[in-house]
Amino acid sequence: MQQKNCLLDVYSLQHQYQTAKTGNLANLSFLAFATKFRLVNNKLAPQSKNIVPRVFPIYSSNPKSPNFGLYCKYQLLRYKPWTIKEENAWVV
Repeated sequence: MQQKNCLLDVYSLQHQYQTAKTGNLANLSFLAFATKFRLVNNKLAPQSKNIVPRVFPIYSSNPKSPNFGLYCKYQLLRYKPWTIKEENAWVV
């Protein structure tokens, strides 16, 4: 039985899903990727127009919040291009 990947898994392994139709995926952040593509039968398909992805979890951006570190981590995962594993989002 083939394992079904979520969109985040597909994004992390984007080099395996890159085709002439998708173009270069390496420069897309996760949010840009989720806005452009959806997963259909474990393949990338164009996303409908005017999509606004909802991303969870949401942490406070207040620097005094006990979860501020998690806020920073998830902002990097959403907006900075990365591949393979999430730790690559904060590698310079």
